[in-house]
Amino acid sequence: MRVVQANKFHYLKGGAERYVFELSKILTRNGDTVVPFAMRSDKNLSSPYERFFVSEVKTDRARFDREGLRTAKRMLWSFEAAKKFAGLLSAFPPDIIHAHNIYHQLSPSILDAAQKRKIPVVMTVHDYHLVSPNYGMFDRGQIVEPSVRHPYWDTLRRRLIGGSLAKSALSAFEGWLHHALDAYGWVSTFIAPSAFVREKLVAYGLPEGSIEVVPHFIDLEGRTPHFESEARVVFIGRLSEEKGVDVLLRAMKEVKRLTCAIIGDGPEKEKLHALAKELKLENVEFLGSLYDEALEREIARAKAVVIPSQSYETFGLTALEAYAWGKPVIASRIGALPEVVREGETGLLFDPKEPKELAAHLSWLEGNFARVDGMGRAGRRLAETEYNPGLHLGKIHRIYKEALKK
Repeated sequence: MRVVQANKFHYLKGGAERYVFELSKILTRNGDTVVPFAMRSDKNLSSPYERFFVSEVKTDRARFDREGLRTAKRMLWSFEAAKKFAGLLSAFPPDIIHAHNIYHQLSPSILDAAQKRKIPVVMTVHDYHLVSPNYGMFDRGQIVEPSVRHPYWDTLRRRLIGGSLAKSALSAFEGWLHHALDAYGWVSTFIAPSAFVREKLVAYGLPEGSIEVVPHFIDLEGRTPHFESEARVVFIGRLSEEKGVDVLLRAMKEVKRLTCAIIGDGPEKEKLHALAKELKLENVEFLGSLYDEALEREIARAKAVVIPSQSYETFGLTALEAYAWGKPVIASRIGALPEVVREGETGLLFDPKEPKELAAHLSWLEGNFARVDGMGRAGRRLAETEYNPGLHLGKIHRIYKEALKK
C-alpha cells in the first residue's frame, strides 16, 4: 500500500513528529511505501520528495501588519500547499492519505486536493485544534476550555491564546472558517490516541461514529529493560509551562533521599533554574537535551520517570518510553495519563496542582524497592502486549482498508 504521511514538520519537533516517524518506520518495515509531505526547513530530515514541500512560514508571531497578513492567508487556506500537494499526488498517486498536524503551515487546503482526486483520508488527532482555537486548551498557567456552543467567539472574547488579541482573533477566525467550509469533511476517520481525546472531540460536536481510539505504540527493538536503579528520578520533556516542571521542583524540596535529573530544554529554562536556586535545591540537576545512548543511560539509572503535566495530555508517549526501560511512572492525574499509567500497577498518579502529594509519592519510592521493581516489570509487560508495533499496525491497516471501501 502506498501511503502519504502529511505533517507540517519533517523533523523531530515534538510528540506528533515522533509518532509520524515511528509509524512510517513500521509501515515501511511491513512493505508499505511511505511518502512524506511537509513544510521546508533547514532542520528537516532529507527526503526524495522534498521538492513538493511547501515554503517555510512562522505562525507564532501573529500581528496586524503586512507579514501578519501573509501568515494569516497561509493559515486560512494555503493555495501553495494545495498546488504542491496536487503535484505530489499526480507524481506518486497514493492509495490513502494519513494526515496529522496540518493546521496553519499546510492548512486543510490539501484535503480539498485529495477530495478532487477521490483519494481517501484518515487523520490522527494530536491535539484539540479541530474543536478549539487554543489547540492545547492551556494558557497562562491554566486549563482553558472555550464554550462548547461558541468556541470561536469565546476564544476571541477571552483572548485565550497568550492574552493576545491578534493571535486569538486569527485562530478563532481560522477555526470558524474551516468549520463553516466543512474543511475536514473529506476525512473518513479521525484517529484519537485516547478515550479522553475522543470524549473532548465528541463534546464539541464531532460525530462519535467518525472517531476511533487507537493508542500510540512503542518499538522495543534495542531497548533492554534496566530494573536495577539508583535513588533517582528523571523528567524528560520540553521545559514549558504546561509540563509542570515547577511542581516537580517544589516537590523535590520535600524529598530527602532522592535526586532528580531534568532532561530537556525550552522557554521556561531560565525561570526553572531560578526557582531551583530560590528553593536551594541540591538534589536536582539540569542536564539539558540528551539523545540516544546518553538519554538511555539516564533512564537506566532512574528509579522512576516523572510526568508532572498541567495540561490535557492527549496520550503520554514518555510513559511508554519509561515502560520500555522497565521504569514505573509517576504522573499527573490529568488528560489521558490515567489511561496509560495504571495506578498501583505500573505507577502512581497525583493531583497536578499538589507538589506535596507528588513529594509523598517520591518519598514512597525510596522505601519500597520490591513494589517499585514490580511496577517497572508490569510496565514493560504492558509495553510488550498492549502497546507493541504489530498490534498498532494491525489497527491502522484496518482503518486504511475501511477508508478505501468507503
